[in-house]
Amino acid sequence: MVDDYYGSAVGYLYPSNYPNQIFSTLSASQVSTEALANYDTVILFMFNPSGLTTARKAAINDWVYKGGKLMIWDSDQVPRGSPWDYTWLPYPFTTSVPGQTGKGLNILEENQLSSSDPSSPYYIDTAVLNSQTDAVGDANVLISYSLGWRIDMMAKNVLGETGPAHVYAAYGSGLLIYSALDWDYAGYNYASGAWLKKMLKQELECSALPFIAPPVPAEVGLVVEITSDRRSYEVNDKMQFTVTVANPTDITGINVIAHNAWFTVVPPEEIETPAACYLLGDIAPGESKTASFEATAKKAGENVEVVVNAYGEDDLLKTTIGGNGKLTLSIREPEAQRPDWSFAIITDLHIGFNNKVADWDSDGKDETDYDGRAWDDSGSGDEYYITDRLVHAVQRIIDEKDYYNIRFVVVLGDISDTAEKSEFLKAREILSKLNDPNRDGNTEDGIPYVPLVGNHDT
Repeated sequence: MVDDYYGSAVGYLYPSNYPNQIFSTLSASQVSTEALANYDTVILFMFNPSGLTTARKAAINDWVYKGGKLMIWDSDQVPRGSPWDYTWLPYPFTTSVPGQTGKGLNILEENQLSSSDPSSPYYIDTAVLNSQTDAVGDANVLISYSLGWRIDMMAKNVLGETGPAHVYAAYGSGLLIYSALDWDYAGYNYASGAWLKKMLKQELECSALPFIAPPVPAEVGLVVEITSDRRSYEVNDKMQFTVTVANPTDITGINVIAHNAWFTVVPPEEIETPAACYLLGDIAPGESKTASFEATAKKAGENVEVVVNAYGEDDLLKTTIGGNGKLTLSIREPEAQRPDWSFAIITDLHIGFNNKVADWDSDGKDETDYDGRAWDDSGSGDEYYITDRLVHAVQRIIDEKDYYNIRFVVVLGDISDTAEKSEFLKAREILSKLNDPNRDGNTEDGIPYVPLVGNHDT
């Protein structure tokens, strides 16, 4: 614990008498990678981080990333109008510093840090904090902050600034918590200050928080790809996922860097993943970064969708850029009976649909053409959402082949959309993977397919 209370005023001292906790006080000069390795929690309590060197700040961030918990309470000591510098944190923020009394505190999220439900063990009486303490009016509410922070409480201080007053964020395997509320009513042991002590105690003890990312911005700028070691699992199987986040210049613009890029996983109920976000660092235009995470299959389900949301801070346009990726897989009960044999059906491929729409023959009407203007065009055609749909269907059949004992595939009509040669060629290109799943020339492990033509194909 780093504790600098500017003298011996008891109202600003850290309450070191919580049961089942062992505390030490470190000076700024004692902060190091080696020293931090001895602790699971660090509390900057009324401590101005300007007293830390760049190397010591980096040591704290690295310690958090590896699983430490960093808590910050500072409101009593920050001079009015002169907020302390927190831009060195993984998720920087700035605060409004009032220094007087006001009111207006609300709990936004029910979790282990706070609850508005009197029956909850995490209940915090915000009405008492509003009316019987200066904790709210003197709050150093956040006025600008990285999207890495999740808001637990909002407050309005005496300066009229409304902003987050209690926030938390996952960083690697660790946790960051910042409280903007004034502490002295707890420090001087007023009855109303007991709720502040409870907040601090719950920060120390919390073990699970809902690390849900903010919505992906409408202006998508990152491309997210998620893959897994398999596409079919049984309950209790370990799962390995790899996420690649790319910053393509054709979307974000030339020389737009995605700073402090990170991603979070939005798991379905069938999968258990660590509650964490994953830091990727800066991603330059045209580059990508990759990270992996593990999960456990907990519940059987078909078409189980894993979603990854990625974010980056764009200092050129002063906006947040983001993107998301999805992966669909299946989870089954280990004892589920498998069929002796089965076959799969793919229908209505419609390769070429809604691909290149233009007035090709200058008759005043738009027509669709997949690759070239003649019906017998023989180009490779575009990859787009219709072809992607078929690629995913083929891969799903390959993944499920052994489980369902799939012997063959029937491809029903409407393989093409306008009966152009290029559309059939693209369908054959994708479907041929069924014959040779590993692309090694060995068709013995393949799945034969039978195309049936009709309607749009003629």
